[in-house]
Amino acid sequence: MIYEVKKDLLTSEGIIAHQVNCKGVMGAGVAKQIKEKLLPPDEFKKYQDTCKYRNPEDLMNGEILVHGTYSEKQLVVDLFAENEPTGKGLDTDYVALYKAFETLKKMVSKCDHTMSISIPGYIGCGLAGGDWDYVFTKILVPLFKDDPLHLYICYNDESKKKLENDFSEAQDFTTGMLKKDWHGFTAGTKVSAVKQYFCEQKEKRQEKKVKKIYAFITVFTQLQDKVMFEVPDLAICSEGRNLNDALCIASDAIKDKLLCLLKNGKEIPEASRIDEIDDDDLSFTGKGENIYYPVVVSVKVSSPSFSRAALRDVCIKNAWFTDGSNEQYEKLFAMNENGADIDALALIIWLCSENCSLSCIKNTLLAEGGR
Repeated sequence: MIYEVKKDLLTSEGIIAHQVNCKGVMGAGVAKQIKEKLLPPDEFKKYQDTCKYRNPEDLMNGEILVHGTYSEKQLVVDLFAENEPTGKGLDTDYVALYKAFETLKKMVSKCDHTMSISIPGYIGCGLAGGDWDYVFTKILVPLFKDDPLHLYICYNDESKKKLENDFSEAQDFTTGMLKKDWHGFTAGTKVSAVKQYFCEQKEKRQEKKVKKIYAFITVFTQLQDKVMFEVPDLAICSEGRNLNDALCIASDAIKDKLLCLLKNGKEIPEASRIDEIDDDDLSFTGKGENIYYPVVVSVKVSSPSFSRAALRDVCIKNAWFTDGSNEQYEKLFAMNENGADIDALALIIWLCSENCSLSCIKNTLLAEGGR
């Protein structure tokens, strides 16, 4: 499936794929941003060494290079589809780009078909001089349109504006039809049909968000032995209104329910909300393994994450436990001494604090040396 979205590519989770040259240079455009913001130095050197010791003809015959990033939730994949970056005329090799995408598709299908692939809009068509209509219709559509893999084409402000301009230039405003083939649509297609396509793209994303709310609620109610709580009106959500509010309501409802359990002396479930909601990138699994939604399984570590004094000091320094009791404070210390990991400790602090996100608390604990 192909999804076209307005989004910062570098914030995508899963695989971020981009076109690279065979000269070991990421000096401009998306490649430069990826080099500066996502790739550790040793990963960039791996790319340079590959270019140094491999023949360009071999690299441009379907080769890709996979990189780790600063985030555990991202991988960067180099698609070798350009020999030397001249910035003049056509540097993109369409055959090489097709083969590289084909290799990437096979790799993801074999290893983890649930992992999404994100690419920049107009890939290979900026400084490399490619034609976006050709790349979209002759490379991306044949490979991904009817495939269960999720390919996200991420447009930034500049590329989104270019897409809109290209659409405008393809229209015959007197007939209300396309005057030439464009974006997979043939000449003579009604402009209204093209607009409907982009509307459906938005509806797919709205539907996905609604599914996230259902899954979010379902997971938590299962953890709580079917204890129910108020949820947002999903009929309203399905119409595309108040989706972010609905996710926040679901999140707040879970926090309230967990806090109620804690105050009543009941056990906190082993799996608890731990990450901030990202309503663009969440995905769900059916079981409590490799979970990517805002519920994470806590595991015991072999020794306390902090000394008692260090944990006390970090709580005081960050003004946590504004709503907590001494009983809850002691519970935090006990959990720490019993080998609770950072996720579990962050949960207790989050439940008893004001204006602190879980991700912020967790990151602070990690920065202070916790595990």
